[in-house]
Amino acid sequence: MSKTFYFRLAFDNLKKNAKMYIPFILSSILTIMMYYMVSSLSMNPNMIEIVGGDIMQQILSLGIYVITVFAVIFLFYTNSFLIKRRKREFGLFNILGMEKKHLSIVIALESIIVFLVSMVLGIGIGILLDKAFYLLIAKMLNASIALGFYISYQSIVNSIILFFIIFLLMYVFSLIQINLSNPIELLHGDQHGEKEPKTKWLLAIIGLICLGTGYYMSVSIQDPVTAFAFFMVAVILVVIGTYMLFTAGSIVILKLLRKNKRYYYKTNHFISVSNMIYRMKQNAVGLGNICILSTMVLVMLSTTISLWVGMNDIIETRFPRDITVSINSVDSNQALYTIDDMNNAIEQAGIQTDEELVYRTLSVSAINKGNTYTFGNENASLQDISNVVVLYFITLDDYNRTEGTNVSLAPDEVLVFPSGKQFDHKTIDIASNTFKVKGILDSIKADSNYSANLQNSMFVVVDSMDTLFMIDDLQKQAYGDNASYIHTSYDFNLNKSEGMSVKEATDALIANYPGIQLT
Repeated sequence: MSKTFYFRLAFDNLKKNAKMYIPFILSSILTIMMYYMVSSLSMNPNMIEIVGGDIMQQILSLGIYVITVFAVIFLFYTNSFLIKRRKREFGLFNILGMEKKHLSIVIALESIIVFLVSMVLGIGIGILLDKAFYLLIAKMLNASIALGFYISYQSIVNSIILFFIIFLLMYVFSLIQINLSNPIELLHGDQHGEKEPKTKWLLAIIGLICLGTGYYMSVSIQDPVTAFAFFMVAVILVVIGTYMLFTAGSIVILKLLRKNKRYYYKTNHFISVSNMIYRMKQNAVGLGNICILSTMVLVMLSTTISLWVGMNDIIETRFPRDITVSINSVDSNQALYTIDDMNNAIEQAGIQTDEELVYRTLSVSAINKGNTYTFGNENASLQDISNVVVLYFITLDDYNRTEGTNVSLAPDEVLVFPSGKQFDHKTIDIASNTFKVKGILDSIKADSNYSANLQNSMFVVVDSMDTLFMIDDLQKQAYGDNASYIHTSYDFNLNKSEGMSVKEATDALIANYPGIQLT
């Protein structure tokens, strides 16, 4: 045979089966496009310039694995449908004298053509829409637009490798199906009656367990840090459980209905249940794909819209004042003087302030068990993630000044504000130091700058700077180079009558006090 004969035959086959192959090619293009866009956005260096862009890229990186799993399942399902519909055609070629090795060459060329068309169009459209989605993200987050047209060559390579492997596996799967069938079976392949699917109790039970575990994790895990750690585990369990319940669980339920004679032997039930048993065998994977995609779209839209609508509320909660001046005191004794230093810097900058909020905090991560908070994490495990609490220590003087109160505390007494977990203990043990809980606060103004933290947190008001220094020494012994510093914050609004903008005020402060951090 001429070498061009196989190419012509492959092209002719694709043309004759265009009604089947066009949807398959469109599906492949869409899948490749989605994979490239998510991969490209997760690697786009311009995303780092957007506030929160690094977190967004981490989430997009997780999405790559979800799309990969979906691509494998979806494309394999559609390819198996195509091969089944074309068995008659392959059987006819076989009877007319074409050997199976010749059929394998034709199928290989068809696969190459479909792969190249899908890859070129998928990546091409993905590159165009990737820029559009980047611009949309930048617009939604009020970020500056980076000039230029970014193309992620690494994402292109990754896309080619992934989908080449998928198409190669589909080709091997097609050859196995054809080689295991004789010409007569191929000729009547699309006319064979469906065999009744087997009852797969084990898969149905595993699917139910996976789906139940995934949803239980989603509902029961309240701690955001733990939720991030187990996010992909829950997603994978739900995806696996969904597919197993559609493919095996649906058959189990339908056969149980068939065994119920009082239900089954009725005209409507008899016909519908009998048909559904066979139809579910054919369409279970497709229905599972629709279910998972619909869920993903709903979650994405609801999450994005909720965040977008509540953006102003989040900003007001996280940054209640125009300017926050922050200084980390490497030397504990320096923390005693930073407030006076900042007052002098603000005065020298000629800034008129309103609604000042001045306080010092020491933030320390601890593992919580009951009323005990332990510094150090050498023996911590993954299970301890949900027990991690950030303790924010603040002195009584700073608390009284910011709250306008006149509370008194003994050296062994504290006030607590549990903004995360519930706290109802009479005493609290912090790094083997026991304090009496004089009161549990309903709110604390200093919490506004830490309300956006993902970890569970608790404010602890101690009696003096001496106690704060003692806790500071303990956490430095526990964490060494990773220890935190006493943090001084000076939050204030600008006097509107002065007409100074936030940018002018921050520039003046930086010029007079280069060591400060402004938000």
